[in-house]
Amino acid sequence: MFKILSHVQNIFPKKLVNKNKFPTKVSLKKVETPDGNFIIHEQIPIKKGNKTIFLQTKVIDPETCPLSANIETRITDKYKNEFGAYYYTIAPNSKNIENGYIQTKINQRRKGFGELMRLASLIEFKENNIKAIDIDAFPEGLPFHLKYKFKPNITKKSDGIRILGEINRKNAIAIYDKKKFKKLFLSISQEKSKTISEENQISLNKFVENYVKQNLHQWKKVKTVTEIPMILTDKMIRQFADFYNKLFKKHGIDYKM
Repeated sequence: MFKILSHVQNIFPKKLVNKNKFPTKVSLKKVETPDGNFIIHEQIPIKKGNKTIFLQTKVIDPETCPLSANIETRITDKYKNEFGAYYYTIAPNSKNIENGYIQTKINQRRKGFGELMRLASLIEFKENNIKAIDIDAFPEGLPFHLKYKFKPNITKKSDGIRILGEINRKNAIAIYDKKKFKKLFLSISQEKSKTISEENQISLNKFVENYVKQNLHQWKKVKTVTEIPMILTDKMIRQFADFYNKLFKKHGIDYKM
């Protein structure tokens, strides 16, 4: 999920000391909890213009988090001014990252903080042998998640019908896709199971992805209303490893997928 907040709570009491060398080599630590053991990165100093900011990840108690997450990443400067936070859950049984929720202060949008928090989660992804990141993306966050190689992952018939209906009401389907839309909508509507067939899942998720990409210039106007399931798998990360590695290098982080 992706949400913009006007304020992010300060929970890191210690002042951060700026004595760093760049690029930053990532150090890791093991954290033991009743729900399992996790490997997370130590504080990562990052050069941002003429300032240094800090990317920090910690294991938290799900009972103290409104989102029931067990991992939290925050970005601050050395004075503890906070720019954003990312809460998510590493599910020990499924080995998936779930319930992702990125928060960015409203006056810090489009400055790369969301990108940094996504990279932090990829470190935890690799070090904990995660199989996939599953999210329910807010409509306004779909372009952001597509940029970092997430794909729509709509599997339920009810979700597919609802999302296609919302898209149709926006009157923004490309002319050459209208026949494809009608055929896909009819085919999914006629399915007996609550789960969409594999063939229709592939067609539906590709259709939704293309719809977003074709309408990036007017996304605020034609975005869907409800959240859309999205996924990033270990196979996809391996496929796009060079893309992620360039982002780590861009931010002066010595780490590779």
